[in-house]
Formats: sequence, structure tokens, C-alpha cells
Amino acid sequence: DRFRLTGFFNYNLGKADAKKGGNWERGADIGGLAANTRFAYRYGQTEKDFISVDYIFATGDDNALDDKKYTGVVTGNTWGAPAGIFIGSGAYILFPHGNVVNRFTPAIADLSNMGYGLSAFTVNASKDFIPHKLNGKLGMAYANSMVKPAGGGTHVGTEANAAVSYSFGPFMSLELHGAYLWLGDFYKSNESKYSFDINGTAETGIPLNPWTVFIVFKWLMF
Repeated sequence: DRFRLTGFFNYNLGKADAKKGGNWERGADIGGLAANTRFAYRYGQTEKDFISVDYIFATGDDNALDDKKYTGVVTGNTWGAPAGIFIGSGAYILFPHGNVVNRFTPAIADLSNMGYGLSAFTVNASKDFIPHKLNGKLGMAYANSMVKPAGGGTHVGTEANAAVSYSFGPFMSLELHGAYLWLGDFYKSNESKYSFDINGTAETGIPLNPWTVFIVFKWLMF
């Protein structure tokens, strides 16, 4: 079909206990929501002639575990297992991308956004200039946190990206990718209530805007 609508809904419900002074006690009640909706329209001949809009949402928590409640999203990354990396958005730096070596280096590596929550969308437009051979893609991404950190704002960043790829045959292609991210006032904060400094080791100001350009040769063999 020319129209496609996909998505997911996830709700974390449970509790976490902590051992203090040799005794177990309630650490926090957990209740967090995450959802995603993606709409795409194929306007041309091939499956890569399409326009898509993707919306991503995750609740946040504004006081960590001080009130014995956590209303953010819990993923495998919370326990040190790679999970919750949202690589299907089409972004490269704001969210992780599937064609990079390390998928844990974007601005938002986990769906929970360090516990601050997330409201974001991406827009992608793709076209086969030569059907099934030469393809071009333009995209953008925008993200806000649901919780405003101390000293900063809610705007995480805005990204623009593009790609050109040439397919030599089934499962073999040469691709050129590029992206630029304008960081938001979220990075004015150096808060670390979720065990990670938002601004890393920086003490003042927003870090330099990150960008990437890379070439990838893909060949899937069976």
C-alpha cells in the first residue's frame, strides 16, 4: 500500500527494592510510559520513494527518587544491557543510527533520555533517482525533554541530515551520509541527579554543535 502507519505503546509498572543497613526497603515505585507513531506515504514507483513522519514520546521524572517514585521509562540500559537505542528514526546524531560503529554516542542514546523524558519527531524524504540504484534522502529531527533540568531548558537539539546511496546489486551499496546538530539549552545544565552529567565535564555554556560525514560500503553475505 502507499500508506503505512506503525507504532508501539509501552508502560513500565513495578517496584525496585534497595538494601540499606542490611535490610531491604522500598527503593521506588516505577510507572513510566513510552509511545511511538510513524506515518509514511509512498508517492513514487519504488519503496524508497516515500515521505515519513515519526513521533517519539517518553515520560520523565523531575525529582529522581526523592519521593520514592520513578515516572520515567526503564530500559535494558538501566541495568547495563544494550537496549532502548532508537535507531529507526532516520536521525544520525540526535538519535543513534544503524550505520555507525558506536550507537551510544548520540545526544539521546536511550529512550528514557537519562530519566528526563522525551518528546521528539523526525521527518524524512527519500527518492530513487534511478529506480533501485541511486537514492537520495533528506531528513530532520527535533527533540525536547519532558523535564527541565536545573540551569538549562527543555530543547535538546535540532538536526538536519542527508544521504546518497548507490546499489550495485542485492545487499551491496556504497553510501555517503552527513548530519549537523544544533544543540539546545538543555545542555546549559550540568545537573547529574541521574548519575550522569548532562553537559559532561563542561562547566559553562553549551558544547560545540556536533556534525558527522562518513562513507560506508555495505555488503551482506549469506
